[in-house]
Amino acid sequence: MTNKNMVSLSKNSLLKVVSTLFFLSLSYYSAAQSPNEYVITNLGDTIPCKITNQFMGAAVYVSTDGKKRGKVKVKMVKEYYDVKRKHVFKAMKLPDFSRPMFVERLETGTINLYELYITTSTGGGGAFGAPTGSRVTQQWYVTKKGSDSLYLIKINTLFNGKTNRGERKASLYLAIGDDPELLQQFNDKDKYGYDEIRAVIKRYNENHPMI
Repeated sequence: MTNKNMVSLSKNSLLKVVSTLFFLSLSYYSAAQSPNEYVITNLGDTIPCKITNQFMGAAVYVSTDGKKRGKVKVKMVKEYYDVKRKHVFKAMKLPDFSRPMFVERLETGTINLYELYITTSTGGGGAFGAPTGSRVTQQWYVTKKGSDSLYLIKINTLFNGKTNRGERKASLYLAIGDDPELLQQFNDKDKYGYDEIRAVIKRYNENHPMI
């Protein structure tokens, strides 16, 4: 083999090694940037795990080392991260509910935005008076830094029996009220849909980052 061929072979080998190291580091970086599932127990333990939804009943978590497992229930877990939904779910005491429930955190910042879906059975014309349908209620809540109070700001039904639309709007206005310019812009749009609400909360958090 000539010196020229040996040099060419060395260059090719070096390129292969560099390419392999590059893709390995890229894979490692991607994995590091992708948060894994976890639960935080009511005792304060953070457990990296795999969460599996069950056909019936609460989801089940198994720790990554296989040594711990349990049900994802508010009696035992206060927070968990769902890798499929890419959001944190937190057990919180909601207004007008007797026990804590898991709510999905859609926005994180000085104002946190949470979402809850409730499915209720409707009708009773089935066999033996069984329900014939269901209704899904979408509810949005906010909390603000420095307060544990949770306020209902949006619901997709006309009547919820406890608060009216004006009261729900007032709760959001109170949360963003220390940004008069943003509040005025939101008022000028005169729209109170889910998209508009989420956009104004995003903007508020950008204007008022947590320190």
